Amino acid sequence: MKKIECPREAEEILYLSNVYRNMRRENLKHGTKWDPQIDRINASRLKVLISEIGWPTRSKVGKNASRAVALIALRADHDPAFQYVCFLLMRSEKPPDVDLRDVAYLEDRVIVNMTGYQKYGTQYTQECIGYVPRPILDMDKLNSLRKQMGLGTMEEGIKEMYNKYPLKRGKLWITLSKQT
Repeated sequence: MKKIECPREAEEILYLSNVYRNMRRENLKHGTKWDPQIDRINASRLKVLISEIGWPTRSKVGKNASRAVALIALRADHDPAFQYVCFLLMRSEKPPDVDLRDVAYLEDRVIVNMTGYQKYGTQYTQECIGYVPRPILDMDKLNSLRKQMGLGTMEEGIKEMYNKYPLKRGKLWITLSKQT
């Protein structure tokens, strides 16, 4: 196993991510209160880490912390300018030092927040019928773009969403999406 360059930073990133994941798990499981301060604290710490080591790539912090840092950036909706900087830094790195799936998720989050549309179909909104993908820029190219980023088809993405976050009414969207 290759030694990572920044083990202390990797440990901190994993800790920050675990705080967020624990809150999310409790929220989904028990409906406990969501604490937006966690995202703010995590983003604030990420800013410091980036100023110290640059973008936390796999070679710097390892695979798990690299994925966790992408999640922290994704959750920084309160600071869209910082989120955009994170996207640019992440995109400037090459695989396998960054996961292309993480790049796609963050790119979609950034452009959805800026324009209301997305490129890869990774961002959803919850409607009365269940989770619905946010508007997509180019439906004709969607699955080929997703494939380039290591994502499955949009249909697989929808199924994955409902497997991860089941809703009793969720099957309706999958049925509707097959008809269009």
